[in-house]
Amino acid sequence: AELNVDGANAYERVVTTGDTVEIATADGTVFAKGIVAADAETVESLLGKRSGDLPPDTPAAVVHRDDLVVLP
Repeated sequence: AELNVDGANAYERVVTTGDTVEIATADGTVFAKGIVAADAETVESLLGKRSGDLPPDTPAAVVHRDDLVVLP
């Protein structure tokens, strides 16, 4: 599993590449933690877009599966 830009719809604070973040449902329940692959400005410009619609060299994953821990 990973969090792709087409699955992200909001973020609550400014992040920079490499920051550790909590990933939550719409009601605020945290279900995973991970390391972001892009800064907030990039993520904001890509929110809701499909992976196939991204510019070249743009990471499709906000949090790559290798950098993601799903909580029990």
